[in-house]
Amino acid sequence: MNKSLHVIPSVFFILLAMFWIAESYMSLGVIHYTAISVVVLLTFQLFHKQRYIGLLYSIVLTVFSGYMLCKSFIDNAAIALPTGGTFRFLIIKSILFGTALLMALVMLNYYFKIIKLKKDDATSV
Repeated sequence: MNKSLHVIPSVFFILLAMFWIAESYMSLGVIHYTAISVVVLLTFQLFHKQRYIGLLYSIVLTVFSGYMLCKSFIDNAAIALPTGGTFRFLIIKSILFGTALLMALVMLNYYFKIIKLKKDDATSV
């Protein structure tokens, strides 16, 4: 994988959190401090490349994305009479959270490889 491609998942989640901030502010008029902290932490991780913290972030993002993907399907199954609008909303949520799950798995794979390479280098010395 190209050296610069590993930043795509981090940038994706930073942009997603920035959208979350804008959506919360525009719809409710509140400042969403959780989303701001996600942006700050992922930006810090993007520039400083802490291996174990990146692994922790990728595990949390993988679990959250998988949960939200499953929850979107469960919520759609609970609707007694789905309409065209609810089906379109399910497709949009599935694409969004499916992409987030894929990006989180790519991030998880990247940090597992980095940690494995560092451990292999340490044991070979």
